[in-house]
Parts: sequence; C-alpha cells; structure tokens
Amino acid sequence: MKRIGIRLAFLLALFVLSCSMSVETSKEKKERVQLFDWVAKTFEDNDAGFKYYLEEIGRDEFDRRVADYRKKVAASTSDEECVRVINQWLHTFRGQHIGFRRNNLSLSEEEKRKIRAEHESAKRVDWTEETFLDYLNKGEGRSPLEGVWMLFGDSVGIVRSDKGFDVFTIRGDSLTSFPMQKVGKLTERKDGKYDYVEGSSRYTGEWMPHSKTLFSLKSDSWKLWAHKLFPVEQRTEEEDRFLRAITTDGPFMETLTRNTLYLRIPSFVPQQKPAIDQLLAKYDKALRGTANLIVDIRYGTGGGDYSHYGLIPYYYTQTIRRPVLMFRASEQNIALCESDPNWRSVVEGMKKYVGGYTEGGAPFSAAGDMPSSPNPKRVAIICNRVNGSADEALLYMAKQSYKTKIFGQPTLGAFDFSNCISYNSPDGKYSLTLTLTVTQNKAEGYGIDGIGIQPDFYIDDSVPEDQWVNYVLSIIEEGE
Repeated sequence: MKRIGIRLAFLLALFVLSCSMSVETSKEKKERVQLFDWVAKTFEDNDAGFKYYLEEIGRDEFDRRVADYRKKVAASTSDEECVRVINQWLHTFRGQHIGFRRNNLSLSEEEKRKIRAEHESAKRVDWTEETFLDYLNKGEGRSPLEGVWMLFGDSVGIVRSDKGFDVFTIRGDSLTSFPMQKVGKLTERKDGKYDYVEGSSRYTGEWMPHSKTLFSLKSDSWKLWAHKLFPVEQRTEEEDRFLRAITTDGPFMETLTRNTLYLRIPSFVPQQKPAIDQLLAKYDKALRGTANLIVDIRYGTGGGDYSHYGLIPYYYTQTIRRPVLMFRASEQNIALCESDPNWRSVVEGMKKYVGGYTEGGAPFSAAGDMPSSPNPKRVAIICNRVNGSADEALLYMAKQSYKTKIFGQPTLGAFDFSNCISYNSPDGKYSLTLTLTVTQNKAEGYGIDGIGIQPDFYIDDSVPEDQWVNYVLSIIEEGE
C-alpha cells in the first residue's frame, strides 16, 4: 500500500506540473499573438508606406498575410523566435527602415537562464582553441578556407568537416554562444562557389579573385565580406586598401596620384558627422588644389543626411533640390512628433490632415547660392547594391552637379519611405520601427525604393571589388 501511495503521489505531481506548463505555454502563446496584433495595427495606422502597399496588394492579400503570420507567431516557442517571425512579416512589405526588436532592458537571471538554455544545446566542433590553432600552424593539407576569420563582426573558425566546412565561434559570449559552438555550414558547389547556411539565413559564398584572405557572402538583398585573421596571408596593395575600406570605423583620406585624392566614408550615422567634417576641414586646401576626388561609400550604413552636407562645396555647381516629404498624419505620429524638437514644425500641418498626409514644406534646397569651387574638377562617387537611405540621398543630390559621376552598381533602393520613428509596445518590452515620411516622387509614381539609383558608369562583376578604385582612377584621369 505504501508503494502504491508513493506512486500515486508521484503521478499527481507530474499531472500538476504538466498542467502548470500547459497553462504557462497557453499564456505565452496568447501574449505573443496579442503582441503581433499590436504590431499589425500600429503598422496599418501609422506607417508612411502602408497606403501604398495596400494599393499594390489589396486588402484581401494584406489580411491573408496577417492571418498566415498570426499562426506562425502562435506556433513560436520562444520570445526570440516570435521577434524573428514578426520581422519576417514586416519584411514582406519592405526590407529597410522597418523592424521589430526587444528593447535593451536588463535581463533577469531567470530570463538569462532561459536564453542560455535555448543556445547551449547547440552542436560543437571536436576541437579546442589550442588544438585548432595547432592544426592551423602545421598547415599540412589545409584548405585556404580553414583558419580564423572575422565574420559578422566576430572572430570565427572555419574547418573542413565530412560534408564541407564547419563555421564555429572561437570563444563565445556565454549567453547566446559558447566556445567552439557550430554556427553555420559551408558547402562547395560545382561552379566553385559555396552555399552558406546559418540558422534560417542563406548566403552564396565566393572568393575575391586571386585572393586567399577575402571571402564574400551574398544573400538576396545583402552582401558582406569576411577576411582571414590567421594564418596570416600576404595581400596585394589593392587588397590592403579594400580591406581597410571595409573595416575602418571612420572616414579617411589618402593621395592616389598627384591629381587624385581618395576619400573613404563608411557611414553617415549622425555620430560620424563630426569626424567627416573634421577630415574635410583638415584636407580642405588639398581638395581645392587637386583636380579629382574619388568618394568611396560602398557598404555604407545610411544614417543622417546632414552628415554628408560637408561634401556639397566640393561637388556643387548649381542649386541642389531634394524632393518634398509627405508626412503620415496619424494621431500617434502627431503625439510622437510633438515630443521631438526635430519635427515640431510640422505638427500643426499634420493636425489638419489626420488620417492622411501633409507636406513638410516647399521643395527642399540643400544649397541654393554658393560659389562653385574650380577644384576638384571631377568628383567620382563609388557605390554598390548595399548603399541605401542617406547614402542614396547623397547620390540623389550629387548627381545634380555637372562635375559628378556615379560609379558602381544600382543602389539598395531604401529612400522613398524614411525618417524612422519608434513605437513602444504596451508592456514596454519591445519597440517597432516604422517610417514617418514618403517622398513626393513616390507619391507621383517615380520612386527609388526597389529600384535604386543607377550609376553613370556601371561596373560589372567581372571587375573584382578590390580593383574598383583603380578602375575609376583610370577613367577620371584619362585624357588629362
């Protein structure tokens, strides 16, 4: 009888625990669905682009997408997965200037434990840091891909495995990644390129031609570069310049020839404006005494338009105009603009058109009356498919100059819906980023989003990216 009693107590405890977990799961599911419903409603009521997406796809398709992703959110098993699914839904409308994230709140120990538990079970490679470095030092039969690389801002290891190459963390942060934890898989294809899979992300990998230190990863809308840290390989002068350009934290200037200066600007975020302005002031005499200027903005981050206004005196030839901005006049947007000194001037106009759009003033002239500097005589701006937002604003303005030519490839196309604004979720744990404005160009059917700004000189993929600067240099100096 005693054994039966113990067994019954044990089964009862399991039943109570099971019910408790079921209730908790049901509660979390309900909360995630409510969170998605809030995101969908906030997007519909406030985003500057919603009207245009609805005109394009129709209400039935929009409602279908909502219902489809609502089910996916309900099926998510963690807050992290929920955030990922909501972002997937948002990105069915546009890829940039939109997003959903958890606010940077201090995590409790219990929350840290849950996050750690989700990641610590991930597979790991059969190496230690010491044995891996020892293997690389020997170098016998080693593939050029094997080594320590800088990828996505982190140092990772790449080592040959049974079916391709394992990509793994070297040390990890002990919360979401752990030492020697597998993070991705590289598989070589018949065409010499590679398929790279990391979680739900898919990339095509490819070596920089004739390089053993630079390797690109390309998705449908993004491209980035990995560079080898160890073993150390010899690089060409062009590789060194390109590597410096894509890894620099701030702008820099250097002399290419007696007739041409090279200016690299990796980002126009507002925090970079002082560094950009100081660099231009330092080299002002040289800029005004040199015939050619190459401005390299490849792989830019966008940012703030004012960050690139210091370049205007060097490419200016006549009045430069920006398109009219149309502000989405919703109750929530008005409330947020009233508390932001940058937008208070448009609040009264927004209040007159609640539910619609209002103009943010007359067509904007960034520069209307300044002398045109004789030098530089020719300004070449290099861009690629990653440049968007403020990068495209610079190109939009600079193309109006008689002395400027754009080199490279069509830009990202993230220009028409801009001026991001954030909304906190009801519980304050999450924030949703949407856009406040749309360009009148888009309203009139001549937008840039999804198309990009076209270069004057297209550089096709047969020209390796570390050769682009030399290619541009040869053109602007030809015939001098």
